[in-house]
Amino acid sequence: MTTVTYFEQNDEISVEISGHASHGKKGEDIVCSAISMLGQTLLAYLNVDHDKYDYSIREGYIWAYAKGINVRVAFNVI
Repeated sequence: MTTVTYFEQNDEISVEISGHASHGKKGEDIVCSAISMLGQTLLAYLNVDHDKYDYSIREGYIWAYAKGINVRVAFNVI
């Protein structure tokens, strides 16, 4: 099961995505692939446009944090 935890307070936002969707076999799960793609797209965006961000990524886990008024749109899209 995939769990997504979203936190927002003032101009600070974080999202934690963990677990596997178990929709298909490991390495062939299209739901996990889609979730991973969205999380990694968020990280790529934060890396290009924002100085105040942090992240952690490993198999089955993505955590991203950013501070700033403009990041809300990126987090909401994801």
